[in-house]
Amino acid sequence: MDIEVFKTLSEMPGPSGFEDRIRDYILTQIENYVDGYKIDALGNLITWIGDGEPKLMLDAHMDEIGFIVKYITDKGFLKIANLGGIKPMIAIGSKVSVMGDKGDITGVVGSIPPHLAKAGLDKTGLKIEDLYIDIGAENKDEVLELGIHKGTPIAFKQEFEERGKYIYGKAFDDRIGCGILVSLIKEVKDIETGTLYAVFSVQEEVGCRGALTAAYNINPKIAIAIEGTIAADTPGISPENTITSLGRGPAIRIMDGSMIANKKLFNIIKNIAEERKIPYQIQLSPYSGTDAGKIQLVRRGVAVTSLSVPSRYIHTPLSIAKKSDLENTIKLIRYSIPEILERFK
Repeated sequence: MDIEVFKTLSEMPGPSGFEDRIRDYILTQIENYVDGYKIDALGNLITWIGDGEPKLMLDAHMDEIGFIVKYITDKGFLKIANLGGIKPMIAIGSKVSVMGDKGDITGVVGSIPPHLAKAGLDKTGLKIEDLYIDIGAENKDEVLELGIHKGTPIAFKQEFEERGKYIYGKAFDDRIGCGILVSLIKEVKDIETGTLYAVFSVQEEVGCRGALTAAYNINPKIAIAIEGTIAADTPGISPENTITSLGRGPAIRIMDGSMIANKKLFNIIKNIAEERKIPYQIQLSPYSGTDAGKIQLVRRGVAVTSLSVPSRYIHTPLSIAKKSDLENTIKLIRYSIPEILERFK
């Protein structure tokens, strides 16, 4: 596992619909390790190793939550719409990268100062419409001169840090999954049975759009979405609502709000974890979903599940994950690939 790959992927801006930089970087890492690749019309990077049936699709989405400029005020403030699920309160005061045509410009997310806000606005009533981005411009013309205009994307800006057993950074949903796929591609030498498709998909945070079109193109028999997922092992969360915990290994998803895992696929992965003594946890997330939910409905149906790395504070400007969970997820998928392809022939 190359931690520098995860660092680069985490720090790079790429909100939904604007994943170009992420895709270009990933391609530099893996193009010499795959048998072929293509970029489809939506922007998915589809790679493959091997040839024949069955087809196993591993999916990780490249996009992150972010914003898009919808209006520039005369005083040079950027009014925004959200790209993906962002709670306004967690964004205030955050540093962002405004991805202008002439380069990235640093800004900060602002809103009405709490001292001046109406009762409740700083707690439950705040909306995305109440936010703006301040880039320190004097007026609208100055903003336009920087190559920023209506439709310019914006991502959170955060330095990646490795400290002891932990990593800190932004966009762990799902740059962690992308980094895992890059590592797997470099480790998988030969596919004796079937074809392994590694897909780096787009626009998951706005409706799992890229994975749907990629799966239709590939027509896989089996698919696994690889994700950074909710670790709610924090104060104030009851044990039954913890979802996953840091340090307990990859989460094998049995169900969520968009899918129920294929029993055969789920058991193959679970049994391999036990045989190889790889720590794991079973994830049940009734109110969330992943690309697997869309992939399973393609054509005549696909056997799916998700494998996830627990990450605290996903969908915020900064998340925390444990390196051992990344390593064990890579190990579990690597051991599972040949068994899955053999068992689904």
